[in-house]
Amino acid sequence: MKLDFVKLQGVVPAALQDHRSGRVLMLGFMNEEAFQRTVETGFATFFGARAVEVHDKLSAAGVLVRDRGYELAGCVRITVGTREQTTHFLSELERIWR
Repeated sequence: MKLDFVKLQGVVPAALQDHRSGRVLMLGFMNEEAFQRTVETGFATFFGARAVEVHDKLSAAGVLVRDRGYELAGCVRITVGTREQTTHFLSELERIWR
């Protein structure tokens, strides 16, 4: 897949969707490095200036968050598993973005 990272000054829009319902869970941006990391690892990696703030707030709310700044500056990796963990993560993420 060839994406145009130049058009929007180095990023492309990306959506995180529920694979069953198609419901959009999150909208964000990926720079080329974040996109490649997503393809290579299978973990959605989003680029954002608020990555540290999001990391800190999710972590304080009990969501398992891994700081990936040492690998990819401005990115956060979130791992969710059970339905309850996913629901908690989405609730906290929605609260943070308000």
